[in-house]
Amino acid sequence: MQTYLSLYFLTLAAISLGLLLASLPYLGARIEARPHPLWALSLTLFASSLGLFAWLVPQITQLDIPRFGLTTLANTLLIAAAILQAAFFHHLNNREKSPPYVLMTVTIVVFALVFDWVRLRLDFDSRVIVAAGTVALALGWQLHEIRRLRITEPTYHMDFLWWVTAGELACALTRLAAAMSNQTRVFTFDQIPALLLIFTLLNCLLSMLSYVGISNYWAEKISLERARLILESAEIKMLVEEKNRLILRLMAANKTAATGALSATLAHELSQPLTSLHINLGALRRESRSQQSQLDREHLLEQCMDSARRLNEVLATLRSMFIDKSESRQNVDVRQMLEAVRGLVAQEASRSGVHLRIEVEDELQVRGRQSELQHALLNLVINAIQALQDTVIEDKLIILSAKTHAEDVCIRVIDNGPGIEESKIRRLFELVDSEKPEGMGIGLWICRHIAERHEGRIAYRHHHPTGAIFEITLPYERKQHSPA
Repeated sequence: MQTYLSLYFLTLAAISLGLLLASLPYLGARIEARPHPLWALSLTLFASSLGLFAWLVPQITQLDIPRFGLTTLANTLLIAAAILQAAFFHHLNNREKSPPYVLMTVTIVVFALVFDWVRLRLDFDSRVIVAAGTVALALGWQLHEIRRLRITEPTYHMDFLWWVTAGELACALTRLAAAMSNQTRVFTFDQIPALLLIFTLLNCLLSMLSYVGISNYWAEKISLERARLILESAEIKMLVEEKNRLILRLMAANKTAATGALSATLAHELSQPLTSLHINLGALRRESRSQQSQLDREHLLEQCMDSARRLNEVLATLRSMFIDKSESRQNVDVRQMLEAVRGLVAQEASRSGVHLRIEVEDELQVRGRQSELQHALLNLVINAIQALQDTVIEDKLIILSAKTHAEDVCIRVIDNGPGIEESKIRRLFELVDSEKPEGMGIGLWICRHIAERHEGRIAYRHHHPTGAIFEITLPYERKQHSPA
């Protein structure tokens, strides 16, 4: 009989250990629904207790006073597993609070001392009464916590765990009643009452089933959370795409506003070469029938070619600024980019009495979308011109500078205007925070977005004695020289 009992305990211990090993990947998962360490520790103690019982049962020859002190350890591990499992359900109901670890530890230590005293001085039935009574108390606590959980989580797994725990409690109470009513002193395994033995084995089996039920509960929670994360990932992707679409619309609206602000400049830039073409072509037509010298005709043709080239340059600048939709990045010559921006705002700056100056180190390059970078710089220069329009200083100046700093290129737009008030600096780059009556509140926000989109950043600081400095910092792209 002892051999069969040992095999039974060993089988349950092996199943418990397998269940624990199968759950280890979930314990280390970085998800909210991962199993709580209390459950894993409880299962570890349960498997250790059953393994110890499997080794002890064949060794014990006298049950009234077993000479092995390991009996106390095995029973203590079993009680600790029951208490920790109840504490696990308590934690599920009170996630914001820590389980009563001190009370649990004191209970386990007191049980170990009492059980060992009973082992040395009393009989087998007394030990069963102490163990079964303590298990019944732990299961009563666990049943109460599961009942609370069934209200908040009315799932199949909670129902299963409630009925299994109720069965465990019934087995523990039956064992307690059988031990208290037994009138015969037990000396050997053959003298153990059949009812007590059956419900002890059934109690262990139901405990095993409760751990399986908890494992299934965790598996379902983890599956649901993973499904939720997949859905959230898809939703986040859609939101990011929608955000990018909105940003592109805002950038298009901002470019339209910039076009309005530069309308006089653009009209002037286009009218000059067109007027020159018209005059020179008219002169050529009138003189084609006369004896005009070949030298004069060549001079007129050269002027026409110059006007056509100027028109082509203006249109190319406009295309790169307002029409180019390319998403690919390329090496951008910083000096050429600043010259293009100055060309666009030259007339507007001249009307406002603002002098534009470019200070650039040789052969500076960044990698990015030239149209977007020009857009950001154009916004900053237009803001600087508008800030200088209402000032009474004589020498109004805007400096477009670029130089290397460590592994970055720092492009600055510097003016000697009134600067920006301290109270407004904190929210300077936030969306829809314009102080201008005609402003849309997106210009500086788009500048920040473009800088960050190019792995860079934008910052503001005061220019002494007066004025503002806007600095866009971008990764430095070293110019590639072809081998000679």
